[in-house]
Amino acid sequence: MKLYIENWIDDNKYTENVCTLFKDAITSYKSGAYRPSLLFSYLGFMTILKERIISSNKPNLFPQCQWDSIIKKVLNEDTWEAAVFDATQQQGQFDQTTKVCTKDPVFNLNDNIRIQIKYWKDRRNDCAHYKDNIIDTYHVESFWAFIKSNLPKITIEGGVQSLLNKISKHFDPTLTPPNKDITQLVKEVESSIETKKLKEFWNLLLDNSQYYNDLSLNKQNFANRSFEVNTDHVNQYLVEILKNNN
Repeated sequence: MKLYIENWIDDNKYTENVCTLFKDAITSYKSGAYRPSLLFSYLGFMTILKERIISSNKPNLFPQCQWDSIIKKVLNEDTWEAAVFDATQQQGQFDQTTKVCTKDPVFNLNDNIRIQIKYWKDRRNDCAHYKDNIIDTYHVESFWAFIKSNLPKITIEGGVQSLLNKISKHFDPTLTPPNKDITQLVKEVESSIETKKLKEFWNLLLDNSQYYNDLSLNKQNFANRSFEVNTDHVNQYLVEILKNNN
């Protein structure tokens, strides 16, 4: 029987490099070798973030020279892992007087996720350098749960915009077959959008100005599917918006 992490990797269609690392992690896990399993899983996680950096445009308020430096380090096989980790830890900068943002972070995520990434980096070091801390099955499974829950939120543009971009591509008939099932995308609302940003997400999704053409029917289908597969917690602001705007 497949582990849930195997099904998750299959469903997300990651690159060959990522899949190879997780395959090695799963093989090690099934053999009871939990240190290499966690190490390979961490490297798979970092590789996903590396690919996101390489394939993305720099954040709007981010110096081009610093972005070029990050890309150079990420492309170097000797420095890429440290560069990706450092990118996850960078926070936005704000003018102390006006409180206006003067520099965007690389990854638009909250401090709690940054702290968790630091924790898993330390566990990675436990594995790589064979430190005294015990690494057991529950560490590997907890890390898998962490990446499954949080990877959709760890994006350059942030969870809200990242999901809106995916939905826009799904609705574009030149990029996606018109009858392709949208269920998996609908489920991502719960996994990729923070609770405090759910209202913002639904407002932006249902605003036609976000797209080049009227997507009312598609949006109705998306909303209806959300009522079928997502929790009341995810749908509460959708209900509120629909009631207020007929």
